[in-house]
Amino acid sequence: MFRKLKEIIIITVLVFSSISIPSVPTLAQDIIDRPIENGIEIDSQTTKVSLLQKQKTDLKSKINALNRENQAIEADIIELGREKLVQEDLIITAEERISVITSEDSGEKLTEEQIDEEKKKNESQIETWETRIEEINEEISKKEDSVAENNEERDLLENDLGQLEKDLSKEINILQSQVVILGISFSRYIILIAAYWLIYQIVKFITFKLTKKTLVRNFILLITGFLAIGATVLTLLIAFIGNLAILVTSFGFISAAMVVALQEFISSFFAWFVIKARGPYKEGDLIQIQTSVQVYSGKVKNIGIFRTVISEKVGGSSLDREQLTGKTVDFPNNLILKHPVKNFTQENAILWNNLDIIVTYESNYKLAREIIEKTMDEYFSYALDHKDTYLDDVFNLGNIYKPKIYMSLAGDGPCFTIWFACKTGKLREVIERLSISILDEFNSNQIDIAYKTSRVIPTADFDNEVEIVNE
Repeated sequence: MFRKLKEIIIITVLVFSSISIPSVPTLAQDIIDRPIENGIEIDSQTTKVSLLQKQKTDLKSKINALNRENQAIEADIIELGREKLVQEDLIITAEERISVITSEDSGEKLTEEQIDEEKKKNESQIETWETRIEEINEEISKKEDSVAENNEERDLLENDLGQLEKDLSKEINILQSQVVILGISFSRYIILIAAYWLIYQIVKFITFKLTKKTLVRNFILLITGFLAIGATVLTLLIAFIGNLAILVTSFGFISAAMVVALQEFISSFFAWFVIKARGPYKEGDLIQIQTSVQVYSGKVKNIGIFRTVISEKVGGSSLDREQLTGKTVDFPNNLILKHPVKNFTQENAILWNNLDIIVTYESNYKLAREIIEKTMDEYFSYALDHKDTYLDDVFNLGNIYKPKIYMSLAGDGPCFTIWFACKTGKLREVIERLSISILDEFNSNQIDIAYKTSRVIPTADFDNEVEIVNE
């Protein structure tokens, strides 16, 4: 056994040494030969691209502002044009009036003084309206000049924007090329680090195959792990020594990219801690999360680091809300940070449910209530005897979860609202049991359940007219 252990250790050390030690001078020489300013160039190029993007945004804002201003001016021009048409119509009407009263054939009996007075009055109004038309024409002309000036300025800005977009595209291509070159230059180090840990996994696999002793396994894996970590650190130091600019720039790029790309994963990972610590739900709980897109309702199967898996239920407020659909649904854990979580089984597995029963006004409502009370008492006694199936092991169960019956007047008849408790997942079975029992008793005692019907009522002249009453 010790001979095997010795062989494994010697092979591991030799393999790591053969990869790492000869690579040190080679990688160091690569660092010397590689331009140190590569990282600085990427940083400078990133700043240039950011400035161009800001200029592009500013130009678009100015163009949009000019378009909005032109739209407002054109609306004013349209309104002035309408006013001009009104003034012209008034002038035509006044001129026609003057023509009528000065005509010898007019049927109006007016004196010369009356004709002159009305003529002067209309001519004065015409003069006022013509003056207003001239003012409107001047305003329209000024506004049209403003629109033309704005259009010229907008065209210049659009030309600048087009040139800026070309420059921005060119600079982005340069930045992408620099990033690719930087990535290629560092890919060799990534490959080496991946090789170290691949060897670690291979040694781990061989160790588990050759020895069954836990102490020996742990000793070999400890040495192999230290060698892999040491080789990784050494490779990273060689990659970045003398070139801190690349290290800082690369770290900044990677951090920003990870924050954007892994935002959901980070928040879901944090939410996993919240779920484990605060416990809004646990495996086996029946939950419901209402989002703006959909409703997640079901039984929790698994709580992963990033996502929760549930066995989907119908959900909602229907009688089949507890029925499993057969689908498995998963959602990100961070939903608990954004939306309220309903947990139907956090304290115990018992839920309160209600059932409405409406009888006709012609029925004996007192007898109906007695029948319902008797049925609910029988159910509750049965549920207490089989509490592991229909209820739960809760202190003072008989008093806390005793069924309650309330009556109110509905449009179709007296309405009995039954509130009863049952274990999660048993709602459909309990409602069916209660419905059959109550319906049988109602039929035996001639109590009618109210429902929408049409009744034909004969009138005085039944042969000629029939009145239909909807109930």
